[in-house]
Amino acid sequence: MTNQDLAAQNVDIELLRNEFARLDSLFETNLKALGLTEADLKNTDINNAPPELKLLLQKAQQEAKEAGARRAREVPYIEVKKTGGATPRRGQTMSV
Repeated sequence: MTNQDLAAQNVDIELLRNEFARLDSLFETNLKALGLTEADLKNTDINNAPPELKLLLQKAQQEAKEAGARRAREVPYIEVKKTGGATPRRGQTMSV
């Protein structure tokens, strides 16, 4: 990997960090608006939820999957070329 590749990867990581922070904030805002805590979510049995809530949950999960897929398509794929030879195992170094 070149320094340019690493710099681009760091930019992508920072973008993801910002997106996670935005989503966390939105999640907290929505929890407060509903009067819920994260503990409430962990202790809730979705099988006992009303059908409307199940439908909303499925819709939110689908939207999240689609948003993740869109974001994955936006991030360029970086191919790392192997220069040949064996890959060292953990704790070992390759001699040059």
